[in-house]
Amino acid sequence: MGLINWTGQVVLDGITKYIGYRPILKQVSLTLYPKNMAILTGHNGAGKTTLLRIIARITAPSQGKIYGVNPKQIGYLGHHHMMYDGLTCWENLLFFRRFYGAVDRFHIQSILEELGLAKYKSLPVAHLSRGMQQRLALGRILLCDAKLILMDEPFTGLDIGGQQWLIALLRNLQSKGLMVMVVSHGLANFRSLSYRHLTLDKGCLVDHGLVNP
Repeated sequence: MGLINWTGQVVLDGITKYIGYRPILKQVSLTLYPKNMAILTGHNGAGKTTLLRIIARITAPSQGKIYGVNPKQIGYLGHHHMMYDGLTCWENLLFFRRFYGAVDRFHIQSILEELGLAKYKSLPVAHLSRGMQQRLALGRILLCDAKLILMDEPFTGLDIGGQQWLIALLRNLQSKGLMVMVVSHGLANFRSLSYRHLTLDKGCLVDHGLVNP
């Protein structure tokens, strides 16, 4: 897969993915820009998660290239929280902070406070609710120096307060100049945000343009 250094945008060029002989994605081309939030919708099995995983460099395309952002500058949140159940909230974030770079304990504390999880920092992840695990997973992607944030159904398991917090986070990420791409079954959660609406239909990408609140 082609890769060049950070240029201020990410370019997908003719991304195609086969599973067996069946094309899941067909010649998908797309450019993402700083402060650009893209919401990707489509029916189950349309290839939304597959495309997100290809952009995150977790899955390789059958054809096509991606140019722009270094894989280390991609924050990815998938269906699974990817946290260690036996470790505490603090220990999980400490582990991923070391993975991404130098340890900054105050940074971890500030993220836990922002997540509303500071008082649960010594609790193992296995003892958290689904919504709290989702919040912690979102905190994990905030630890890296990301230029591109990818989220697959991030509102899953969040209560009303968690949903409001996530909307505020998405708005904040945009204001900081990051690119954000979110896979979602619907658009209701994004009514107060500006975004670019994309859909996948029979493996082909359809760009519906910008949507403003």
